[in-house]
Amino acid sequence: MRHPEVRRTVFSALQPEQGAVERLTGPHNQRPRPTGSGLVVAVLLLTASPWGWGQQPAPSPRGETRQVSTFDATDQNLVQREETLSALIRQQGARQGRLANKRLVELTPSKAALEALRKNLSIQRSQVTERIAKAALVEAQAVFDPVVLLSFSYDRSETFTRLEQGQRVRRPSDTAVPGFEGRSVIPVDDPRDTTGTVIVFDQPRAPGTGPAREVAASIAPITGPTEAFNYEVALEQQLPWGARLELIYRALDQDTFFIDNAPLLADNPNPPLELVNFGSFERPWISSLLTRLAVPLPGSREFGRYAAQEVGIYQARFDQKRAFWEVETAINDTLLEVDLAYWDLIRALLSLNATIENRALVERRLDVAERRFELREATNYDLAQVQDELARVRGEEERAWNNYVLASDALVRLLDLPATDVLLPKGYQDVIQRVFIEPGEKTIVSNPARLAATVDVQQARLDEATSAVRKRPDINVLADAEFSQSNSVFGYEGVAESLGNVADPDVITQTYSVDYLYPWGNRAVKAALLQAQAQRKRQQFLLQETENRLGRQLRDALVELASAAERVGITTRNVRLASLAYEKAVSEEQARSVREVEVVAQSVQLLNAQLQHIEALAERKQAEAQVLAAIGVLGHRYAERLAQNPLERYRISLLNANGVLQYFGSAGILAKQ
Repeated sequence: MRHPEVRRTVFSALQPEQGAVERLTGPHNQRPRPTGSGLVVAVLLLTASPWGWGQQPAPSPRGETRQVSTFDATDQNLVQREETLSALIRQQGARQGRLANKRLVELTPSKAALEALRKNLSIQRSQVTERIAKAALVEAQAVFDPVVLLSFSYDRSETFTRLEQGQRVRRPSDTAVPGFEGRSVIPVDDPRDTTGTVIVFDQPRAPGTGPAREVAASIAPITGPTEAFNYEVALEQQLPWGARLELIYRALDQDTFFIDNAPLLADNPNPPLELVNFGSFERPWISSLLTRLAVPLPGSREFGRYAAQEVGIYQARFDQKRAFWEVETAINDTLLEVDLAYWDLIRALLSLNATIENRALVERRLDVAERRFELREATNYDLAQVQDELARVRGEEERAWNNYVLASDALVRLLDLPATDVLLPKGYQDVIQRVFIEPGEKTIVSNPARLAATVDVQQARLDEATSAVRKRPDINVLADAEFSQSNSVFGYEGVAESLGNVADPDVITQTYSVDYLYPWGNRAVKAALLQAQAQRKRQQFLLQETENRLGRQLRDALVELASAAERVGITTRNVRLASLAYEKAVSEEQARSVREVEVVAQSVQLLNAQLQHIEALAERKQAEAQVLAAIGVLGHRYAERLAQNPLERYRISLLNANGVLQYFGSAGILAKQ
């Protein structure tokens, strides 16, 4: 007959599925797996989670909260088990004043991840870096956008009349003019006189000066000020592989005038207006079209995919990729840190619960020992041994409480929560039983830190190739062709007419040239090439170092996972054996075959087996997180890993299939690789 105070404690509720302990690729991992998980999904999981809605446990007849063993295989209601454990922690903490001035806050794994991701400054900084990289890529690509230039100018020129007093110089007469030999004459120097007119003097004329007269230093034109309106439309287009094209259209609006009897205006500030007329043809518009093409010579430094504009785009794309992988790395590292701290808290909580249950068990055994002592069926020594064991167990309980509060404080600091909060884990009972490692996940090729280092190597190789090309001569072929109209006489009546005839120009001007640029010695370019080669080697070494580090982390994590899985199996059997031994000891004690102290000793063995099993379970989940982090898929699997039922996992797979998850799904990763 079993003692009414004895409860059967079996660990099967916290065991992994059959075959999952010995091998990481058991039958439960053969189902089609959804590949995406993420922050958005974590929110959905948090809102869809039923925890927090469970009923509070009913009081026992003795007025105490009913205690359900953490390892009770007959209790299939995970929510009820968590609520019962939460009520136990609240009751025990309030009863002993351990949580005075503290606030118990329930925390699910998904909520812990959300808090960490939301407040992590490294992630925020990396996300800002990614936005900067995206903007830089747009800026680099904008080099190939057409550039339109609109220009207008107004020119006005006005000349004023200025008269100065000039001294007259008297020319001497000449006696050697052909046809007038021996006579004093002065030839008339006038290009308009074609008859050879001369002035004859009756006596020789000596050189000298005459009376002063007014001289026109500047004469205002009779047509008034000159005005011109200039309109210009220019289109500049950077072409691939270094070529550049410019198209410029110019329109000029300027009146031109005709003048009758123009010779009468020569050096005459006061022309006879009755003899001089001017006017305009009212055809002021002319146009010109300029085409300019600059093409690097094939084989020169600015020709091909290593032209400065092309390289700028490649560099911006590399920066964007690296920024993405930096965000992924920050998320991966943050989730790992939170996951390890959370399972430390689970370990402390379950260990505390087991210790509290063991203390209650020893207290009941003390009641039995006292009854035996009153009936003179036990000695003072037997009673004292049970009392000493109870004191020891109470000390263990105090240490368990301290460990629990310390683990909670560590996670509180990590999540930047109020210091008065004591965290109470929720939603972990189903998660702790499952191992979430896919068969082929034993490589670091998808680790974001490795991919970021790979991008650095690719960027360094581009820099090296670009620097090598820069050693080539800089030779550019330039071609200009201008088709213009003339208004020397008159232009067109309107701008539309002028534009319509731009294909029938008055003047065509063509210019072809070749530019060759080569710095003396080219030392700067050669030095840049040496620097780029050294940088490429450095990045390759850093990539190799990163791969070695990640590979070592993955191997260590896989060994730890396999070891923890084995320990889970071993400790499961140990707990079952310890439970059977305890029940056997209770039965033997009822038959008076063993003393009460031996039953208490068996309870100690049971507690140690339980604590070892809890340690193995927590270390298995931590090793699992370390494996996923070393592989680089912890963020992408986090929500799926914490999903509590097939419906939640199916919802995650749908979100990932529709490309909703950029940082936490496989679609975003495939797009970046």
